[in-house]
Amino acid sequence: QRQCDDHKISILVKRVCSFKCIQVGSCRKYQIKLYMKILIFLILLGYGNLISSQNYLELNPEWNEYSISCGGGNPYCSSFDLTIRLDGDTIIGGFVYFRTRRDGIYKVWNWTNDTLVSEEEIHDFNSPPLRENQGRFYIYNTFLKTDQLLHNFNLSVGDTAVSSIDCKKYQIVLKIDTVYFGTQMRKKFSFALQNSRGDSPLYEGIGTSRGLFVMPCNGTVLIEGGSRLRC
Repeated sequence: QRQCDDHKISILVKRVCSFKCIQVGSCRKYQIKLYMKILIFLILLGYGNLISSQNYLELNPEWNEYSISCGGGNPYCSSFDLTIRLDGDTIIGGFVYFRTRRDGIYKVWNWTNDTLVSEEEIHDFNSPPLRENQGRFYIYNTFLKTDQLLHNFNLSVGDTAVSSIDCKKYQIVLKIDTVYFGTQMRKKFSFALQNSRGDSPLYEGIGTSRGLFVMPCNGTVLIEGGSRLRC
């Protein structure tokens, strides 16, 4: 039996060749097949790393949200039925943000007799600019004029999520599940019931069940008002 004597190939290929080859011709063919398998593996590995490292906002997502507000000493309710999209970018304070555009319908009605008072289309950029860095969403707070952490998707069980300033208790991660949005697999962060106000889990790369810009604990149960993420 003849062994391969090619010092330019890898140790792995040389070992396999020396074990498998009986003649030079078959050894060369086996080398080519093995090289092709290694090349395909490296391509798939690189593609997988590219997908896993891709920013969520680069996937051109959309958020469909519904919010309602009633009461306040009057017989009227109002609602927003909106789709939020990323539309261009802007540089603020050295950071590049996506501009967020709202498109949808704003309604006002009298809840005592279910009479529509007004209805108008919404097309504006009144949502805060949004950016992403290392598995976290940030917004530019136009009121405070500062970069602000919105969501952290790198949480583990026992970690505390960022929550709004009006949240009275910490949002501690109780469990992490895997859910699918279409074909995309995402993490679902649920919080301890005694520390939650309403049911507003956090979804990886998306936001809470109350919407993109609503932090855990910031949403209220839909009785007199609140919001929810439709898709």
